Amino acid sequence: MAAHTQLRKVDAFGTRFTPTPFIPQTNVQKAIEFAAAIGSSVLDKFPAVSTDNAIVRFDGITGDLQNSGVLISDTDFISGAVGVGIGGASADATNRLSVNTPAVLFNRETDDIQVKLNKAAAGDTASFLFQTGFSGRAEIGLVGDNDFQFKVSPDGSSFFSGILIDKDNGLVDFPIGFIDALGVRTKLGVGTGDSPQFAALNIGAATDTTLTRVSAGVLAVEGVTLLTTATGQPLDATLTALAAYNTNGLLTQTAADTFAGRTLTGTASEITVTNGSGVAGNPTLSFPASMTFAGKTIADLGTVTTADINGGTIDGAVIGGASAAAGTFTTLTVNTNANPDANDGAALGTGALGWSDLFLASGAVINFNNGNMTITHGAGTLDVVGGLLNVIRADDGDLFHIRHSGLVADYVFRISGDSDLDIYSEVNAGGTRLLTLTQTGTLDTASTISVAGVPLFSNIPQNSQSAAYTTVLADAQKHILHPTADNNARTFTIAANASVAYPIGSAITFVNQINTVTIAINSDTLTLAGAGTTGSRTLAANGIATALKVGTTNWVISGTGLT
Repeated sequence: MAAHTQLRKVDAFGTRFTPTPFIPQTNVQKAIEFAAAIGSSVLDKFPAVSTDNAIVRFDGITGDLQNSGVLISDTDFISGAVGVGIGGASADATNRLSVNTPAVLFNRETDDIQVKLNKAAAGDTASFLFQTGFSGRAEIGLVGDNDFQFKVSPDGSSFFSGILIDKDNGLVDFPIGFIDALGVRTKLGVGTGDSPQFAALNIGAATDTTLTRVSAGVLAVEGVTLLTTATGQPLDATLTALAAYNTNGLLTQTAADTFAGRTLTGTASEITVTNGSGVAGNPTLSFPASMTFAGKTIADLGTVTTADINGGTIDGAVIGGASAAAGTFTTLTVNTNANPDANDGAALGTGALGWSDLFLASGAVINFNNGNMTITHGAGTLDVVGGLLNVIRADDGDLFHIRHSGLVADYVFRISGDSDLDIYSEVNAGGTRLLTLTQTGTLDTASTISVAGVPLFSNIPQNSQSAAYTTVLADAQKHILHPTADNNARTFTIAANASVAYPIGSAITFVNQINTVTIAINSDTLTLAGAGTTGSRTLAANGIATALKVGTTNWVISGTGLT
């Protein structure tokens, strides 16, 4: 054997002898010589040993010396050991090196030292796992991939990755985020498409300098807003020219980045200017005691309290102001608009002084509240557009009549407004009643009322079918019955919107009294309520289901006995 080791020998009575130094040899003969030196009982067992450099095992019961797979080379390298337990620790198939020790030291007397953890494939794990009571609480390394991670766990089963270093570019990510000073978790992205985001940033100690965001593009230091491109003007040629300006008077830009001082001046008999340069105070403008406007046109005279107009032309003048003023006109000609002084500020006539007639040209429009409602004249028509037209009577007489010009006494159409509201279609008095709406809200009619082609019913009318059937528009708000007399499986198909455009909100009920009924749909979508699945449905005997149209090409169906 080639290692400096010690063996203990045991005689036939189990007496333990003092350890004897073992002299390194490399063949079995030397081992036999050693065995002879320590006792014939051991020598008798030694022929079983035949492996060079092996650490042999001594069986204390049989006295056999046995081979092992553990070798110590001539250069003192140990190999072949399946597991090693140190400090009272036990190695096993998983923990092949197990150590009980207060500390572990790896030292290299010269040059470098590395601790290597190698895994077989990228999807495997090579990591350091930190445990409490043999339950994992932290892990660092390559965990299931080749990115370097720092993970923690509260229970040894759920792990959270706090830091991840990308294997391809070295970028650091914090997948869980950070906890700010208020205990709020914030995300710090440091990838190529991310940037750190903080409500505030303390530079230096927490009480030193605080940098905060005021709004988009605006920052503040210790509450004082910084001038940025969002809050201030960057230095340019214009600012440079203004900084060089040093002239009294009103500042005027005469060309690009060129400024000059100007002074306001007046015109004799028209306007007087005081302190026109603004050096001694604010400039003031005033009219002289006597003004001359020869050759001038006043486009807007504004409000004149008292005026004596003798000849000439006045355009755009308001006469009367806020209160009506005396003014009599034989003929008042308006060539554009006659406007009140404010919206809803004047009436056309009074209760005692009304206009005898109102003449409007063809196509004229009476406009209420800037287009809220209009009455527009057309060729033989008068259109009321924009809102509700109320017809109110103080008694219970008829509310509305429509007549032909030659039928003064006979109605073509009338609405009666007594205790009930009656609508008639008549050629002579007392014609056909179309509709009655009573004061209690009852609607009575001798015919069917339809909305968008779909009839309205006070009940759910029945359409009994004993053969394959495709629905029609009139089936809306009805129930399709498969009667007991037809003991055959049938298919009832809801027509596609392309062929029958049921209004959204239409409902069709299917009732099956016997056998099965397949409820299908042509090209559109039929969705089962609750499950959300689409397609044809089967209605069992004594089942009932209702299909409701919820979109242009979408129906939802639900019911009992429906699969």
